[in-house]
Amino acid sequence: MRLRSYLAALCLLLCAGVADAQVKASDTLMCGKASVQNKIDFTLFLVTLIIPADAPAARGQVAQAAHAAEGKKSLPLERVARLVERLEAAEAGRGTSLTQEEPKKELEQATTEMKAFLDAHPDNVDAIILSVRLARFQEVEDVVVADGKNFDEQFVRDLKVWRARAKELASRLDRALALQPNRADAYYWKARIYNASRSGVGEIDPSSIALLLQEAIRNTRRAVELAPDNAAYREALALCLIMDGKDDDAAEAMRSVTGGRHILSLLLADRKAVPIPEGAILDADESASLAAMSMAEGPVHDYPMLRAQVYILRAPASEVVAVYRKRWPDFQFFENHEEKSEEEETHVFGQVLRGPSGALRPAASKREVPKYEEGIVTQGVTLMLMEVRRKTPSDLRGVPVGKVFCILSLFNGRTVPER
Repeated sequence: MRLRSYLAALCLLLCAGVADAQVKASDTLMCGKASVQNKIDFTLFLVTLIIPADAPAARGQVAQAAHAAEGKKSLPLERVARLVERLEAAEAGRGTSLTQEEPKKELEQATTEMKAFLDAHPDNVDAIILSVRLARFQEVEDVVVADGKNFDEQFVRDLKVWRARAKELASRLDRALALQPNRADAYYWKARIYNASRSGVGEIDPSSIALLLQEAIRNTRRAVELAPDNAAYREALALCLIMDGKDDDAAEAMRSVTGGRHILSLLLADRKAVPIPEGAILDADESASLAAMSMAEGPVHDYPMLRAQVYILRAPASEVVAVYRKRWPDFQFFENHEEKSEEEETHVFGQVLRGPSGALRPAASKREVPKYEEGIVTQGVTLMLMEVRRKTPSDLRGVPVGKVFCILSLFNGRTVPER
């Protein structure tokens, strides 16, 4: 049984109806250089950080600046601010009145109005920052179709275009900060640009990934210093710290937000409570695939990097169970499925951890582990373990796994409980 078919089956267990979702498991799991329609849209930069801006405050600042500059009651810049708010709401998954056809037409008009205003008022800091927020949604290339070698070449070219665009936007924010050094929102958006620029950058310049992340952390820290009560800035800092492997620092950054009940705080507490066996190798690509599939029609759609992880372990299932029994003495995996062939034998096990964040407990019986049609557990962590025994040693995605190995997958479906 191949890893990809296992993950597809796991997703079906986690998320009822995903086979009919807009993003199908078979499509999500393909990693070969198949024909790809790659719409080069600057909003793709925002896969790693989907955080709503403090839009109402920003709109108020922009409107005041526009009124002061022009002395009119209804001004183009205020219309631009409203459009940006709606686009950011759609980006963050919140309700919006935008149709599929509206954004392009409205973006063209907003871009024209934005340029005209900045030409007349080049030192208006509110307008400069708004122009960066607007520019994130502008397309920088047309749709391209590529495969095989052409795919790689086109991908590299597109990334270079994206990074050049990000550099230009960061320079706008530098100008805003030169004019008003204590603008927390300028630091926040600069961090968003830096962090988004990391997307796919390893294909061009692996050495710059860490540098971009540190720049994002530095700018979000400054935003939090200037506006410590702004939850969006703290959330941005926490996510950057998580990417830097500093979960405890991220939890500290979020501690004051909603009394520690923010979903990010709860997910971090869960992650700290669930041990990962020593020597486990995180499979980042499959983790992303699992997150995409599980969120396609599931009840949760946020923080994929905290919700879904897939690990490769060069050990039998019994050793994995032993790790969890150190944390929960009565822990056990319940077998869900098995397959046998001449070359290998596969066993798939499941378990669910429920309870308050930071105080999870494993299910005591197989009846407590949800079936496919019941969907994912919304106040706990679903664990799936696949043990594979092969007649001859082998590799898995470049990892030498020998004759016996396991694939451990975790999906956290927790939501914020109602008071």
